[in-house]
Amino acid sequence: MVSTGGFVLNIGYNVAILAVLIVLFIILVRRPGNLQVYFPAKLQAGKGPPSGVVYRTPFEWLRELFNASEDDLLDSAGLDAVVYIRFFQTGLWILLGSLVYGVLLIPVNYTDSNYEDAKPVGNKTVEYNNLDKLTMGNIKNGGTRLWAHVIGVYWVSFVVYYVLAKTYREVVNLRARSQSRAGDNVNQFAIVVTDIPGNAQGSKRAQQIDEFLLKTHGSSYASAFHVVHMGRASQLFQELETAKSKLARAEAILSKAPGEPRPKHRTGPLGLIGPQVDSIQYWTKEIKDIGSKLRAEQQLAAVEKGRPAAIAFFNSRTAAVAASQTVHAKAAETWQTFPAPEPRAIIWENLGFRYYERTVRRAVVHFATFLIIVFYMIPIAFVSGLSTLDNLKRTLTFLKPVFEIGAVKAILDAFLPQLALIVFLALLPGLLMKLSKSEGILSLGHATRAAAGKYFYFMVFNVFIGFSIGGSLWSQLDIIQKEPAKIISILGKSLPMNSMFFITFIVTKSFTGYGLELSRVVPLIIFHIKKKYVCKTEKEVLLAWKPGPFSYATAVPNDLLIMTLSLCYSIIAPLILPFGIVYFAFGLLVNRRRALNVCVPEFESNGAMWPHISCRILAALLTMQITMVGYMGIKQAPGSGLLIVPLVCTAIFFLYARVKFYPSFRVSSLEVAAEGEEHHIPISVVKDAYTPDCMKSEHVGKVADPEADPRKPSLEIPSDTDV
Repeated sequence: MVSTGGFVLNIGYNVAILAVLIVLFIILVRRPGNLQVYFPAKLQAGKGPPSGVVYRTPFEWLRELFNASEDDLLDSAGLDAVVYIRFFQTGLWILLGSLVYGVLLIPVNYTDSNYEDAKPVGNKTVEYNNLDKLTMGNIKNGGTRLWAHVIGVYWVSFVVYYVLAKTYREVVNLRARSQSRAGDNVNQFAIVVTDIPGNAQGSKRAQQIDEFLLKTHGSSYASAFHVVHMGRASQLFQELETAKSKLARAEAILSKAPGEPRPKHRTGPLGLIGPQVDSIQYWTKEIKDIGSKLRAEQQLAAVEKGRPAAIAFFNSRTAAVAASQTVHAKAAETWQTFPAPEPRAIIWENLGFRYYERTVRRAVVHFATFLIIVFYMIPIAFVSGLSTLDNLKRTLTFLKPVFEIGAVKAILDAFLPQLALIVFLALLPGLLMKLSKSEGILSLGHATRAAAGKYFYFMVFNVFIGFSIGGSLWSQLDIIQKEPAKIISILGKSLPMNSMFFITFIVTKSFTGYGLELSRVVPLIIFHIKKKYVCKTEKEVLLAWKPGPFSYATAVPNDLLIMTLSLCYSIIAPLILPFGIVYFAFGLLVNRRRALNVCVPEFESNGAMWPHISCRILAALLTMQITMVGYMGIKQAPGSGLLIVPLVCTAIFFLYARVKFYPSFRVSSLEVAAEGEEHHIPISVVKDAYTPDCMKSEHVGKVADPEADPRKPSLEIPSDTDV
């Protein structure tokens, strides 16, 4: 249980940290030497400030955020980023609407006397503070005041339905508008073809693909890129690019110190052992040797390493859209077609998996995810119980005098459980992304959504349920051992009190988390260290400040966790709602700035993340409704049976959204494709975009940026920018 003093101290510390970070941002963002950290997206797009000074007044950056239109965000960061920002607006409206009724529940809770009249449990008295009296736990069991909370469940549920339906319509229209005007997207003229039957290789496979698609689509079909095993070619290509970078670095070192000896290095592991060689001569020879091997591997792959998949290109957008939604063969599991992702978003190694392989892989990954969710709860529950100050006193008795020191006690009480949770959650996203890719998913955008879904359900079960139940059971373990029948009563009493922990968790994420994101102190320090001590070439400097993307796989589940906590405790502990509002308000501001100035998309899925987000918001609402059904049963509420109605309404709304809105995200409509039919891209350009760099002969003989995208502007800093 978080004490009132610890709660206030937590807020005070976080507000102070936020104030310091905002002051640092205002000072650092105006220094010309920091433009690459605070405006990397604009610099990459060639839109950097014409002078070294930006934000001439301390709060001009806020004016920029409020004045930026949705079209500005769309042009700067793409539709996925706009949809992500729409999520914060949606969360803000949902929690503001819930707060309208929540403020009425606070005096209803506070003026009852359940905690004051409570009988001791075992040999312990019920511990509570003034904050706990603001929760539903202070309402007497079976009291008529519980009707107010039953009505509250209805109110919050219908606020969610209304806001989600409104946002869904707006995002569908936004997606259609974006697709109809995006005539330069090569993926609108391509489809992915998988499960090609037979065992033909090389030219025979290419001929088979051409004959079949010409037969089924006629003159609307243009050509195709036959997918081959590119593992060895990709490895050689990366080795070649590394060698080119090493050569450029050695030449830069020599040019900056012409009187010094030529740069040398050792050829063993990590450059620590092995014979010492002249770096320029060594890497020049390596480039020649690797280039020869790559050319040979390209020829071998084209002839002998074909896979049963292709990227097919069409002469019009409508033809490509129609082809991606058509059953092409009598055996429906063959010649399967899908809308083509962007070239940069394709997971090439997954294109060769056949239908049954993808099905088996998906089942295995889902089962592994289930095991992770279930068994990860054990260490989560252990950490949650152990990390509370009272339990630390019992476990680490020799440190009890230290824990009794006022300042130490306040700091541990305010921060320790939240930090333990945040650190624990940071360990999992990488594993879940690898699992998602191993399903056989074709695009990076789809894999990101799959990983985000897994991470969300993991956090709901292990953070909300694990911390709530684990912390409660751990603290009352001696009572449960003596009287197991009291476990339900203990959980019922502890659920409202756990709300204070989650409020402090949200406070930490809101103030300190978004403060660090706004100030970008950590990226700033890393960039200047790299620039001063590591980077030797201009290319290395450019890559040191190269903008990163929005990390949807981790960011969206974390934001959805805050939404879940806010909704689940919106009736039990309405005090959580203002802090949830603060989280989404700060997130809206910070992410608008990131979209305008900082982040460059790694892929663009045209807002396909929204159905995922909307579905998980409904899952959060469903979790709240189920929680309230159980808790109302514990509280012996007179109208608890009426809570079945919101559960049914949530299921109906899910089906309604699935039928009315979801098809517009799964595929593009012919109507939208026809609206942009005047946009045309030469098929040679489309085909070149879908040919991986490791299979292009022109990359063998010249230095290329291994992270460059042919459709992106270069990483060149504007010449008139002082950096």
